Amino acid sequence: MLRVNHLSCSYVNESETKVVVKDANFTLEDGKIYDLTGPSGSGKSTILKALAKLIPRDSGEFILDGKNSKEIKNTIWRREVCLFMQTTSLIDASVLENLLLPFSYKVRQNSHVPNQGEMREVLDALLLEDVDLEHNAHKLSGGQQARIAFARNYLTKPKVMLLDEVDASLDSKSADALWELVDRAARKGASVLRIRHKDDDGRGYRRFYINNAKLEELDRHE
Repeated sequence: MLRVNHLSCSYVNESETKVVVKDANFTLEDGKIYDLTGPSGSGKSTILKALAKLIPRDSGEFILDGKNSKEIKNTIWRREVCLFMQTTSLIDASVLENLLLPFSYKVRQNSHVPNQGEMREVLDALLLEDVDLEHNAHKLSGGQQARIAFARNYLTKPKVMLLDEVDASLDSKSADALWELVDRAARKGASVLRIRHKDDDGRGYRRFYINNAKLEELDRHE
C-alpha cells in the first residue's frame, strides 16, 4: 500500500511560480486500480512523476508498506514504484535485449530475470504473437513499440504501477489486451494509478480528479 500525505508540487515559469497540486492526500491499496482524471495540463503527469521520485516536490510524505520514502534510496524506490511512460524509449536492439535491459542494472542484480517463456507469454497477451524476440525493436510499428515498452516495465513486477496514458497510441483491441494484463497484475497485489482521458471502463476502484491544483475523489466502485 502506498499512502500519500500532503503532496504539493510547483514549478517556475517565466519567474512565476505555478502550483500544480496542493496538499493532496490519498492512498493506493494493494490489488486496486485507480483512475486519475482532469483537464489537459492540470498536473496529472506531474503527480505520477513526483510519486516515482523523478521530479522534486515542495512537500509531502510517501509511505510504502509502512516505510517512509526518506528511508529508501531513490533507485530502490523506482524499482518498486514504476512509471510507465506514454512515449517509448526502446534501444536500437532486439526485442529480447530491450526486455532484458532493466535487469542489467545493479539495482536489480538480485531480481528474478524472466526467461524467454515468460517474455513470450506477456508479448502474446499483448497481441504481439507475430513479433519474434530477435526482431529489431526500432523496425516495429509505433503501436508495437509502445506495447514492448509496456512489457519491459511489466516484467519487472513493481509493487506500484503508475501509468501515463499507456494506451494512447493503441487501437481498442490492443488497449483491451493491455488492460487485461494490468488487471492480472492487480489481482496479484499490485497497486495501479493510471491517467485516463477515455470513458470509464469500469476497472477503476476509485477515481481522482485534479483541477486548479486541487485533487479530489469523485466516486467509488465496489
